[in-house]
Amino acid sequence: MYCNHKIRVGWIATGLAVAWLGWHVITVPVYGQPEAESVHHRGDLIAIQLPGDSTGERVIIVDSQRRSIAVYHISKDQGKIRLESMRNIESDLRMTSFNSHSPTPEEVRLGLER
Repeated sequence: MYCNHKIRVGWIATGLAVAWLGWHVITVPVYGQPEAESVHHRGDLIAIQLPGDSTGERVIIVDSQRRSIAVYHISKDQGKIRLESMRNIESDLRMTSFNSHSPTPEEVRLGLER
């Protein structure tokens, strides 16, 4: 358990380093709201820096191998980093639809089979 915790802390530190310091990698545009200020990709980690507000900024770390997403808040005044949420999305990605409108993926599939 302790070793696993050290590995997890190492991954988080690596991800934050990607987002905060910025590596010399290709920046990928992100479409949607809010628009990301920067996106960095290295190996299995994707770091997305969101625009800040009066309290600080948010950084999203996506681990594509572990299929996990972590959201951090970095305070503007003290620079403290706080984990806001963490989620493994593997089960989410197995769903065929959620909160979607017609036609659902199943309805489209059935229509194509006719």
